[in-house]
Amino acid sequence: MPLDMLPGWLFGISAARVSGEIQEKLNRYREEAFKVLWNAFKGDIMPAVQQPTDLIPAEQILAQAQAIAALAQQQVDFERGLAEAQQRHQTMADYMRGFVKDTKQGLRDHEQRISALELQVRSEPAAEPTVSEAQAAEIAMAVRNVGSLLSGIKGKSRYWQVYNELYHRYENGAYRAMKLKDYEAARKWLKDWHEELLDSLGEEGTDKITG
Repeated sequence: MPLDMLPGWLFGISAARVSGEIQEKLNRYREEAFKVLWNAFKGDIMPAVQQPTDLIPAEQILAQAQAIAALAQQQVDFERGLAEAQQRHQTMADYMRGFVKDTKQGLRDHEQRISALELQVRSEPAAEPTVSEAQAAEIAMAVRNVGSLLSGIKGKSRYWQVYNELYHRYENGAYRAMKLKDYEAARKWLKDWHEELLDSLGEEGTDKITG
């Protein structure tokens, strides 16, 4: 295998199929690689948008609705991308399983390169720090879990209710735009909401929805 193809090939290895020592290195490689890719392309994917401050009430309502709709679209894209990525990773892992033993030296080399990248990569300055890509994905998954329970209870889609509440609590129309200082509070709020819904359903109600 050409050496320049090894970084992409490593993405397809399932961490569950390698030993504990290699798992830790593989997970660290993926996390750091995602950070580098995000910093390289985030300007094209999520250009910054300045929110006007002189909107009339009707325009403010419209802006909020658009932000909530954008948040919902990101959730759709996130879930589709997650499912597609899982399928690709599983397919590549099944195909390349026989070559895992030969990657130890390659992983050591890449660990050294990652250490070098840590010294080179610098985040762009911002007025307030925002959540990482992994943290944004965690919030998106928590929203999905709460929305699924609400939809099951009400008998129709209730995702909009979660998006609306998230938008009004933390005033951001994108998961990646959430302020870092709000991350723990948002995560705890979504977790508590999810647990309250599970408690209200009981075991029988939960089985009915998930089944």
